[in-house]
Amino acid sequence: MSITPAMKAAARSAYRNLYRASSITFAGDEHVLKAFRMKMRNDAVAAQAIIDPETYEQQIQLGREVADVLRKNIVQGVRVPSAEGTPEVHETFRLRLTKHTELGSNETIKNPPPMELSDRSMRKQEKASQARHTSVTDVAPHNDSFAFFSPSHLSMNFSQLKKAHKERVLPELKEEDLEETFVRGTGPGGQSINKTENNVQLLHKPTGIRVSCQETRSLKLNRHIARKNLLEKVVVLPNRYIYTSLMGLSKEEFARAKQRERERRRRKKAKKKAAEKALAEADENFIIDLDEMESEEIEQQEREQSQQLSLEAATSRLEEIAELNSTIAPRLGSTDSSSGFPSVAPIASSPSPTVSAPPPPPPPPPPPAIPPLPPVVPGVPEVPKSVTAFDEIVIGPKVKPFVELTKSFATAPVIELADLIANQFQDVRSLILLSANCQQPDQKTREGLLMPLLAGIEEVTRAREKNRKERDWFGHITFLSEVGAHVGWVVNGITVEAYQSGAKGTSVAPPLPPPPPPPPPAAGPAAGAGGVAAVFAQLNRGEEVTKGLRKVDKSEMTHKNPALRASSVVHASSSAPKKPIKPIKPQALTGKKPPKFALEGNKWTIEYQENERSLIVEETSLNQSINIFGCKSSTIVVKGKVNAVTLVNCQGTSVLVESVVSSISVTRSPSFALQVMGTAPMIQLDSTDSGQIYLSKDSLGTEITTAKCSAINVSLPVEGEEEGVFEEQAVPEMLRTVVKSGKLVTSVVEHVG
Repeated sequence: MSITPAMKAAARSAYRNLYRASSITFAGDEHVLKAFRMKMRNDAVAAQAIIDPETYEQQIQLGREVADVLRKNIVQGVRVPSAEGTPEVHETFRLRLTKHTELGSNETIKNPPPMELSDRSMRKQEKASQARHTSVTDVAPHNDSFAFFSPSHLSMNFSQLKKAHKERVLPELKEEDLEETFVRGTGPGGQSINKTENNVQLLHKPTGIRVSCQETRSLKLNRHIARKNLLEKVVVLPNRYIYTSLMGLSKEEFARAKQRERERRRRKKAKKKAAEKALAEADENFIIDLDEMESEEIEQQEREQSQQLSLEAATSRLEEIAELNSTIAPRLGSTDSSSGFPSVAPIASSPSPTVSAPPPPPPPPPPPAIPPLPPVVPGVPEVPKSVTAFDEIVIGPKVKPFVELTKSFATAPVIELADLIANQFQDVRSLILLSANCQQPDQKTREGLLMPLLAGIEEVTRAREKNRKERDWFGHITFLSEVGAHVGWVVNGITVEAYQSGAKGTSVAPPLPPPPPPPPPAAGPAAGAGGVAAVFAQLNRGEEVTKGLRKVDKSEMTHKNPALRASSVVHASSSAPKKPIKPIKPQALTGKKPPKFALEGNKWTIEYQENERSLIVEETSLNQSINIFGCKSSTIVVKGKVNAVTLVNCQGTSVLVESVVSSISVTRSPSFALQVMGTAPMIQLDSTDSGQIYLSKDSLGTEITTAKCSAINVSLPVEGEEEGVFEEQAVPEMLRTVVKSGKLVTSVVEHVG
């Protein structure tokens, strides 16, 4: 045997403990501290050459004891110099005591207490004790009282289960430990099963495990399979047997545990993959949003530049008009009789040196005064009345409150569409202002002025297509996107009343040609009058889409009636169509229901519990009943005396009952186990296969009734033996009925052999 890693770790721990103890005890005395640590190092180096485990353990124990002595039984004394003029009769020392120093007698040296373990060592010991408790204490032999249904069983994780499965040792079955009987079989198979005794039943006496085998028609094969199944159920521990089904060491339990571990890893991998996919989609959406934001900013800058150029052109035109008015105003002096407009005075020319001009005639009477033109401020154009009316009627009371209200409750996509519509109204205002101050442009210039409006319509359409995933707000988004086409009315000069009546719009000025239609959305071809949103709105009505339809009868189907195909006329059926029968969903396909464990009035309801090994019903009374329904592989312990216990549609469920006032009922619950610790007047079994009943000495007067049951065994306590020793007996399944004196007489058929 060599030095194990655990022993090396213990040696390192002892060395650290001794190092810390020397630091506390020899603090302040550097010479002694250095000498002690040098001694420690030399001894540690010399101990590395030890290969005997016992000597190695002795050195470790010695280091621990020395550290304990240094802490508790050695103190440091410092000489105190005497005062001047005082004779030095006795030397005085000052002792430095620590919190570990032991005062009084040195009992710790005579009887040293056990060393205090570190946190790591304590955790290791706790894990080891739990493992021993799980493998030995909780899984007791069959001789313990009701050990088979112990609710304190602790489950192991898959790695521990895998290790235990590899380390298990299959016992060697001895024929003297087996009790083998042959009985007639039941179920399908004909006379080879029901008329021959080929059902092998093995009882393992040391553990009390019973195995039944009827897999084949051959008695020899059944005996071989029965012994093989018995080996799978028993595993040998030191000086005792345990049940593999309680620890999951059998092949079936280990296969199920392996499948659960595989599913757990698959779920973990799928969850990780979904998280990575969501992160990648978030990054991709973020990059797309950045690109869209950059493109929108570029388009916004281009639109602002075009508006700025238009405003500059309008401003320069207004400045020219103002300069012209200021030049013409002083020259207004007369009025032309033919036109009625003021005439312009002739400009005086320089006199000619050769021809003398005639004297001017007398001036006519002054015409009526013309009101002066309002002063024009250079650089500040006057706002037309149409623009002012548009601001007062549309922008101020309509558009601005709409945008502010939308921002107060809506989400970001809806707010974005509201801002785009507000920008469209600003573009319309700019167009009205430009048309009021300038002359009518040519066709090419007019198309350039309409480009901002068309760009706004395209932005609204793109915003709607981009936010199709917003299911809760997509109706609002669709409505706003359709509202964005209102600028076409303004360009064509159509009023709301004319649009509703279907008439063409009229205007004082010649109407401008309609703008080109916006490009179709990228999602697909253009929809009908309501757009794609209207189609989806019709489809999202749910059951109302097919509300007006009826089921077509076979007499109205053209592919089944050639006469109808020839006439191409389908007559309505005279009789009302039959309603289809709703199929019944199989029990195996029904969804898993939530478990329930509650007291409702005077009834305990325990439903749909799976793999629960520690369900305990406490604080019971005589008027309460226990109803157990739909449980699988669970253990239920009922404490106290109750009125009745009912077990329905359960599988592999074990029930421990103390006492019952009326009866215990088991219905359609295969592979059940029932143990009565006190008394129970009646036990009723109905439509149940494979069950085990354990009775106590007080419940031997129980009446057991069975109906359509098979493989029911009753374990009775053996007289003169200690508590927990049972003798198993089978409930008869084959009955014989004869007619005697006009009556049916039924008796049990017994098979011995």
